[in-house]
Order: sequence, then C-alpha cells, then structure tokens
Amino acid sequence: GLGPLDWSEGTPASMDGRRWTIVELRSRKELYDEGVAMRHCVASYDHSCAAGGASIWSMCLERNHGRRRRVLTIEVSNRSKRICQIRGKVNRLPSEKELNVVRRWAVQQGLVLGELI
Repeated sequence: GLGPLDWSEGTPASMDGRRWTIVELRSRKELYDEGVAMRHCVASYDHSCAAGGASIWSMCLERNHGRRRRVLTIEVSNRSKRICQIRGKVNRLPSEKELNVVRRWAVQQGLVLGELI
C-alpha cells in the first residue's frame, strides 16, 4: 500500500539539481544487489518481506550530471506503518539532508519515523 518517491530540487539548468527517488525492493535479487552495493545485510530480510511483515526501500540520488547512486536502505514495518531502520553504506546513519527527504516521503505515505539508532 505504500508508494515510491520521486522528488527533484534545484533547477535542471544549474549544477545544484538533485533528483531523489525511493523505490521498494521486491525480489530476493533486488535485496541481494542492494546488500552488495551498500555493504550491509539487507538480503537477510527476504523472509520477512515475503511474509508481508516488512518492506525494504532503496533511496537513490541523481545529480544533474546523470550519475545515480544508492544512498540509503529503509526498512518499514508494514503492520505499524513505521520506518524502523535507515542505513547508508556500511550501516552508516543518514545525514540530516537525507533524513529530510525520508521525512517528506513518510508524510506523503502516512508513515511514522521511529527511533533510528
């Protein structure tokens, strides 16, 4: 029941333009690829996702020069509609800017942002 995020900031003609996306990872392969790219254990959530207890989302950033990179992996508890974990590469915590984008998505989707540590 949750939808993705596709949000742009800055102007397309300037070098400060950014496009943020948040999309659900729906298969074992997508979870595995996310885990390899981000160097964390998100692939181990495949059973929880298959059972419907959790959903895993990937947040990416694309700058005007076209380079797209993964920045965060987000775990949502589907039952409580709560974001229960957010991690960047090698399990780093999100930056304040990244959190602001996640908050924007959370408001759009009616999600609660839980404790992140």
